[in-house]
Amino acid sequence: MRGLGYRKSIWGCLDRRISGGKIHRGEGCELGIFTAKTRRARGRREDFSPFCWISGKFLLHVGGKVWLDQRKVRCFYSHRFEIELPRDHPYPMDKFRLSKEMLLVEGVLRPEEIVEVGQAPDHLIRSVHDAAYVERVYSCSLDRKEALRLGLPITPELYTRSASEVEATRMACRAALEEGVAICLAGGKHHAFSEYGSGGSVFNDVAVAIRDLQLWRPGLRVMVVDTDAHQGDGTHALLAGDPRVFTYSIHVAPSGARPGVAGSMDVETVRYVEGEMYLRQLFSTLAAALDTFAPDLVIWIAGADNHHNDRYGQMMLTAKDLQRRDEVLLKAFIRNRIPVAVLYGGGCNRQAEFTAKIHRNTVAMAKQLAAEHRGLWASQDKLALSA
Repeated sequence: MRGLGYRKSIWGCLDRRISGGKIHRGEGCELGIFTAKTRRARGRREDFSPFCWISGKFLLHVGGKVWLDQRKVRCFYSHRFEIELPRDHPYPMDKFRLSKEMLLVEGVLRPEEIVEVGQAPDHLIRSVHDAAYVERVYSCSLDRKEALRLGLPITPELYTRSASEVEATRMACRAALEEGVAICLAGGKHHAFSEYGSGGSVFNDVAVAIRDLQLWRPGLRVMVVDTDAHQGDGTHALLAGDPRVFTYSIHVAPSGARPGVAGSMDVETVRYVEGEMYLRQLFSTLAAALDTFAPDLVIWIAGADNHHNDRYGQMMLTAKDLQRRDEVLLKAFIRNRIPVAVLYGGGCNRQAEFTAKIHRNTVAMAKQLAAEHRGLWASQDKLALSA
């Protein structure tokens, strides 16, 4: 199959530069790609977007004219993400609002970068989920077993928040294809199956977004990179057998009672894995996945439940380990012009507001790297045009 020529040098740091297929040593990236091979496999990235980058800013070509756009990363959000839960419920439903407020107060994001979304159309949700299940969620008629499996109160607001989350992920994926990087300030509900929800996942926003993209661009190759502490079993099941989709998941080994669902590549860690071992597994296996499958888009479910103080993650990563994860993966995608849509994934930290802080850190890293490398891309494109 087509591959990207990743070198599996974990701590050696191979950083691809646009230089006629040559590899130069760089800092801060454990994944390196050969430029020439990448472009032969996927075509020039400009072919996928009406945008080009000059002097670190977007130039949007519309109707033969060039319009200057400020350097920014669009982040998709809805005030409907937060619904009321019982006082003793462990899920941090306020993490979406809190992380957004952190990003605004600290100046990481500007208000105009946050895009309020509505609800995904019902027919899109039904393209992945059983119509009867969707109707039961909408009408609040899930039975007791379904409600217990889902783990959330069955209210009219549940359908609204879930459909809004699907729409935010869908819009983030489309924006990523156009602009290189986009973020859903939620998303990653990877435990939702066709006929039922599970573990807080009502609708599988990733699977719906991919089916929507395939209607828009039928030949699009999408890789789901899931670094949430738990396997993306619902995503695996819904996308199984589709040669245009590659599902990668690194997670704690499932228990015998719940063996999981096979994806394109599943990487199991030991329970309570520490940071160094986890990062070595992640970097080497993701390099192998990208050697196997050349994506036109990566949908990255980041996850905050890998932290050692999470209630359910069963991993022992520190905040520094998670920032290292974010930096290396985002550099691998952004430097190599692979569009990436960043989603939150799960997290249920014992310390109040810390889940939101981890999500905030991921968004801040994506914003920083996107801004840095658009300037690099611009200089490379100008050199290519003058050659």
